[in-house]
Amino acid sequence: MFLNNVSLAGIVATTPVFKPGDGSKTTLTFNLRCDRPGGKKPSSDVFRVVVEGKYAAVMSLAVGLGSVLGVEGRLRQRRHGRRSRIEVLVSTIQFEPSQPNVLEELKRVLWEGYKPPHSVTH
Repeated sequence: MFLNNVSLAGIVATTPVFKPGDGSKTTLTFNLRCDRPGGKKPSSDVFRVVVEGKYAAVMSLAVGLGSVLGVEGRLRQRRHGRRSRIEVLVSTIQFEPSQPNVLEELKRVLWEGYKPPHSVTH
């Protein structure tokens, strides 16, 4: 049996894109910038991160540009014709403890229920 697990910690480098859909087709995508250790010059790697399903809807309220996160998941390769892309399909997100407002917002969402961003109520 072969394992496909990845753990990353970094800063959200792009504005997250939330695409609502039916059930598991709901996605949240963003790039995560991770520092590369070693070497004389500081450098970093950027990984495309994808959150799917109901978790994506809740995370769309909490994850923003510049958020410090830890993500766990698996690698997935997507092919479009001759092009291919490797992305991290997330199973767990951990927030930096210095972001208490994020945790409070998540508690509210989980307690009161999810309301889509930019929703209009009459």
